[in-house]
Amino acid sequence: MKVDGEERANLSSQALRMSLDYGFVTPLTSMSIRGMADQDGLKPTIDKPSEDSPPLEMLGPRRTPIPSGCQTE
Repeated sequence: MKVDGEERANLSSQALRMSLDYGFVTPLTSMSIRGMADQDGLKPTIDKPSEDSPPLEMLGPRRTPIPSGCQTE
């Protein structure tokens, strides 16, 4: 199903509302945070890298997983 224009905006808005109401993650809500607090009333600390920092996967050495049963030298 392909939709454009106002219909697409309406469907996106409805999906966003539903996912926030029912607490599930979608591409529209992956960065939405609202009213979060734990049982003690503490709010989370959100560590977002700065815009000019390298992607997180580039910060450390790359490790290639080795399937079990494979022999290494």
